[in-house]
Amino acid sequence: MKKISLTVITLLSFKFALLSQVTSVNYLIKYNDTTSKYDCYLLINSGYATTVAKRTQFNAQYTILTPSGTDLNISERFMPLQNNNTYNGTIPMEWNIGSIIRSPQSQPQNNFFSIIVSLSPTSQYNNLYSGDTIKLFSLIVNPLPQCKQEVRLFQTGVDPNSSAAGMGGADLSNGFHF
Repeated sequence: MKKISLTVITLLSFKFALLSQVTSVNYLIKYNDTTSKYDCYLLINSGYATTVAKRTQFNAQYTILTPSGTDLNISERFMPLQNNNTYNGTIPMEWNIGSIIRSPQSQPQNNFFSIIVSLSPTSQYNNLYSGDTIKLFSLIVNPLPQCKQEVRLFQTGVDPNSSAAGMGGADLSNGFHF
């Protein structure tokens, strides 16, 4: 009887581990008055990730729009951490500007910056739970617009798609995968 109980508990635990995953996320960008930088976050809307496989970063694209005539640089990186499979990572993974589209014909008042995460070496987040807000990186925008809300996230269905004039076929939709 003890062996059967142990087997059932083990199977239930295995099933629980397989089901643990983050199922919905959003991005958030906020201007930080103290640092004069834009902080970029990942919001965990639902689900959780506690296993190495579920905490490991895969593809991600984070597209930011700035006013035309401005430039954007990634100044600091925070998460995920390289080689953080046992929660002892200390080096933030590289987030890099993948592509830039300046003042396209379809929306000349904006520049588009696609920011992507490097996939090597592997990187992980600490445990993630619904309601968590994780700072990924910070940006410097130069010159700083007077209206801070002019620096914003790409909005699918609002901003130009890949076939719009001047977009060069670039799909700038935000995306995130564990």
